[in-house]
Amino acid sequence: MNSDDTVRSPQDFEISRHSVNLSDGSVHHSTSACEDIEDVLGGIARGFKHLETCPVTDAYSPDAELLLTLGILSGTQFMTGLRTYFMAYSPLKRSHTGLPSAMWSAGSGKFGTKLRFLGIDEILFTGRSD
Repeated sequence: MNSDDTVRSPQDFEISRHSVNLSDGSVHHSTSACEDIEDVLGGIARGFKHLETCPVTDAYSPDAELLLTLGILSGTQFMTGLRTYFMAYSPLKRSHTGLPSAMWSAGSGKFGTKLRFLGIDEILFTGRSD
């Protein structure tokens, strides 16, 4: 709780996302209110929630998205504060139906901390670079 004992809901928080289209080189910034606790927590929780909205049949397709996301503790002194999460559909791992599975990887270091200090919660990569 805050020092003034105000209870806050997930909708009181925002996500700052930069979308990068590799096909045309465009970059777009958007800010949206969090919908639920997964959005507030960020990281893997928000990443899997996002990937559910964009299923693909081919992990190498330009329509397949790569999400770089930070968790709520990224950029802090906590144990996982140096983590940066990468979420995408894997070309190697498959579901029982044969479709690509959503997978994640995490990197540690100062990259996530620098993004946090820039006010960036997520970077969404779409398209394909030539």
